[in-house]
Amino acid sequence: MLHTETVSLEHRFSDKEMAQLAREQAEDINAIATMEDRLSSVKKDFGARIDEKKASVRTKSQMIQSGHQWRDIRCLFLKEQPVGHQIGIRLDTAVIVKCRRLRHDERQMELAEGVEAERQVASAVLAVNCPDMEQEAFEVFLTQRQLELLVDAPGFAYTVLPDQEPEPEQESNILTSTVTVGDESVTFNGSLNTPEHREAVAALVEKSLKKGKK
Repeated sequence: MLHTETVSLEHRFSDKEMAQLAREQAEDINAIATMEDRLSSVKKDFGARIDEKKASVRTKSQMIQSGHQWRDIRCLFLKEQPVGHQIGIRLDTAVIVKCRRLRHDERQMELAEGVEAERQVASAVLAVNCPDMEQEAFEVFLTQRQLELLVDAPGFAYTVLPDQEPEPEQESNILTSTVTVGDESVTFNGSLNTPEHREAVAALVEKSLKKGKK
């Protein structure tokens, strides 16, 4: 009966086998180096991504804690409103956010240069969010170009000024004007910046906002 079996015994490598093992060893070493380089690159890439997200989390945490963020906002600046001052109005909200006293040379500059003043066509009572002004609201008078910059601000309401000044025999404090908010308007008879005028503006703003919610 023929009987064979595999048994673990010592084997001496030949020179050819030793050379083959050396080549395979070198290939493995190179493969390890390549994979370690790739791993290092991936770690750096993900490390940079993680750092970026951490920075974003810190920024958002600060924004949530403070409730605000500093941004570059376009503003309209009006001189001599109030007299001797310059105010800044945010174009996105139509809120007065800046106010400072004009220097003497600034007040004289336009006169010296012979700048012709544009005709004011509308007035608007704007909210004030400025530490340099005590009023909660302030009425400004606007030219056509200034009005066009503010007209798209949410809730912005304005009153169209009459084309002509009252005749001498007319009472100067009685005017006919039009209050406009968006596509809503109403004619108002009375002097500007009075409780009645402000009530008319407020009523039209409320009507426009309710219409926008529908």
